[in-house]
Amino acid sequence: TSRKDSRIENIWTAAADGSAAKPLTRMTRPNTDCGGAEWSPDGSRILFLSLRALDGSDTINEEDALNLWIMDADGSNPRVVARFEDPDTSPSSAEWLPGGKGIVFHAPGKDEGSLPELGYYWVLNDDGAERSPLSRDLPVLHCLRGLEISPDGRKFLCESFDSPLRKQKGRETLWLYDRDANAQSPLTQDVKEEASRDPRWSPDGKLIAFSRHTVGFLDGSADRLWIMDAEGKNAKALTGR
Repeated sequence: TSRKDSRIENIWTAAADGSAAKPLTRMTRPNTDCGGAEWSPDGSRILFLSLRALDGSDTINEEDALNLWIMDADGSNPRVVARFEDPDTSPSSAEWLPGGKGIVFHAPGKDEGSLPELGYYWVLNDDGAERSPLSRDLPVLHCLRGLEISPDGRKFLCESFDSPLRKQKGRETLWLYDRDANAQSPLTQDVKEEASRDPRWSPDGKLIAFSRHTVGFLDGSADRLWIMDAEGKNAKALTGR
């Protein structure tokens, strides 16, 4: 639902066939929306974004900023894990790290060295005790469609359109950020007429599948499925010519 038509977003659960629908949040006042729900890997908790008051009541918070919340799977025990005092720096998306041992979220950045229009991806402990930028001391990658997290939670794939590291306007390439090494590097070297998109890790984290789009074919007829090593080597097409 949309805030523009005065409807309020709440989070619900339902059986796989759509039956037994049950609200987990029960906001009724304008601008108290709850959304962006993500199940924890073990299914015991739900991560979500909300504008509601920090005490969980049915009123908007004083800062009018989205905050990160966690609640139990049945909707009980809601608690704030990350508070934001400025609507311009509140998170736009969030998801669990593999194993549920942390949270990755995106928020505009105003720290020295960040690009305000791009912001940072941040890593947060699931109890909210520690928050740190994912790419500390590095230029921020402009990730077009979010991050693809490796199965071990240590590496991140990013589809970048115009990276601060390499000006390539009009060209989409895949980048890898290594959390342990605090380093990021391009995985694909696309020519002007091609764009690499939609990266996905293999279950063991050793391979990366992605699509390569030929610019000018809007119907996707020239898209091909590719695969490469996790380091970006040995890329080969699986479909197409």
